Amino acid sequence: MKRALDVNDRKKVYLQLINIYRSSDKVDFVEDIFKKLCKKYHESLEIWSSYIEFLFEMRGKASGDQQFTEAKTILQRGLQALPKASHVNIISKFGMLEYKFGSPEHGRTMFEGIVTNYPKRMDIWAIYMDMEVKYGGGKANQAQTRHLFERCLSLPDISKKPKKMKLTFRKYMEFENALGNENKLAELRRRVEQYLEQAFEKEEEGDSEAEENASDKGGASSDGEEAESGSEEEEAEEEMAESKSDS
Repeated sequence: MKRALDVNDRKKVYLQLINIYRSSDKVDFVEDIFKKLCKKYHESLEIWSSYIEFLFEMRGKASGDQQFTEAKTILQRGLQALPKASHVNIISKFGMLEYKFGSPEHGRTMFEGIVTNYPKRMDIWAIYMDMEVKYGGGKANQAQTRHLFERCLSLPDISKKPKKMKLTFRKYMEFENALGNENKLAELRRRVEQYLEQAFEKEEEGDSEAEENASDKGGASSDGEEAESGSEEEEAEEEMAESKSDS
């Protein structure tokens, strides 16, 4: 073990050791290893996320003197230790685990907190929609799922971005298709066509205005270059959301 630690990335070796213990049902040592890793790699999102997932898996499995820390306690410690940039991801991970391990209402609460504070985060909306479709209650909870899709489609930060709307409409249509709702699918197709027509018209108007401004000013300004750069960043975020939701 010592030789392996000297030669390889220590974090990877310890995580591999944890996987070995878990696969052989020797979980008694796992939490102690996670505690040491969290102290040593306190800014590692991977470590905190893996620790929390382990605790979810151990819920209800403690026996005798074997007790595990509450997952929410570790979430709070993680939020104190992790950089602020990682907070949304660790909360999102916790929400996903609430859904997967049978507490969709708690999962919704976690995701609602994120999308309320970060309504532009399409990657989070995409995960939220996937969790609701897969674990939110299925046919018994169709109204809740449709409400989520409709909320996302109605948000200004989403509706003004064709790529975000495309992703939301696609997920919505997949949901209705799985339920065999032909009428709903037909209605969604009409809405997609209507949205695309409106988006095309706005794009043409924007192109006309840009041409007029360019001819008036005699060229692009540095502000225009910054705006173009910001647009590229938003497009990259949208592509990431689509990639995450498909994985």
